[in-house]
Amino acid sequence: MRWCLVVLSLCVSCAEEQKQSEPTDVVAIELPELKKLDFGGDFVLTDQHGERIHSKNLRGRIIFLFFGYTTCPDACPTTLSKLSQVYELLGDAEERIQVVWVTVDPERDTSDRTKAYLEYWPIPVIGLTGSREEIDAVAANYGVYHKRSEEETEAGYLVDHTTLVYLIDGGGKLRYLSQPHDEPEVLVGLVRKILAEG
Repeated sequence: MRWCLVVLSLCVSCAEEQKQSEPTDVVAIELPELKKLDFGGDFVLTDQHGERIHSKNLRGRIIFLFFGYTTCPDACPTTLSKLSQVYELLGDAEERIQVVWVTVDPERDTSDRTKAYLEYWPIPVIGLTGSREEIDAVAANYGVYHKRSEEETEAGYLVDHTTLVYLIDGGGKLRYLSQPHDEPEVLVGLVRKILAEG
């Protein structure tokens, strides 16, 4: 009888230790406030397959919109890596979101080049390009700074640009401007807050 009690005690102790060591899906974070911001708006550009895309056709999905270019050495790969983590953390809810990438370098970023670049990433991304006038108009609507730099690399000239991620709800309203320091868990929490709004 004593032997049974000892074994039972050991089993309970092991189970408690295992439970404490298991990672949890719930991360205690303080989420920033969601607002309805009065800028941004709809646009029509050309995707990586050569099709014209109207942003209105994305209604119903939560959009992560950001601006960059295919030879960006740091900010764009970092953003795409972060959004890949967001997709992974969202689980089933990932079907309700869409990443949209708009080039600020349309002279080099053709549809074919954009397609080849975005295929490196394990998430569905709509990559958009257009004429210089079209890109400048969309960038202006979102308050995006972009300017060709005098600095060059082996890949060619660099482009200085805004590195915010624009969180847009299913109704097409801009709700949050994500800073580079925002962790993936923050974006996941904001997506869940928007989904909970119904």
